Amino acid sequence: MKELTERQRQVLDFIRTVGERHGVPPTAREIGEKFGFSPQQMSDELKAIGAEWRAATVRRSDEAKARELAKLDNLEREYWEAWQRSREQAKKTKQNADPWFLEGIERCIGIRCELRGLLAPKRTLPHSSRRR
Repeated sequence: MKELTERQRQVLDFIRTVGERHGVPPTAREIGEKFGFSPQQMSDELKAIGAEWRAATVRRSDEAKARELAKLDNLEREYWEAWQRSREQAKKTKQNADPWFLEGIERCIGIRCELRGLLAPKRTLPHSSRRR
């Protein structure tokens, strides 16, 4: 997706300024009058601004997801290291390693799958609002 042109940035700034000042964005007619756009130019400009806004929203969402996945990777690594230490300690004391660390690893894997959209949607049974 290409970046906004200088003119599109000016239109977007105008929309934000009017929206902040008056609580509602300007109409397409007001924008067209301010910038001297024909109705077709106005339509084209708003489509381009909307497309870039959607693309930027997706980029921000992907960036946030990547940050959360990186945190999750670090947490899972710590669980694995703790599990290995627990196993080494268990060998020395002839006891079982602590399964709590494996549960943490399993939670990390589940959250990662959920963030990446790898889990099947959960089924919900239809219900009636009327009691029987």
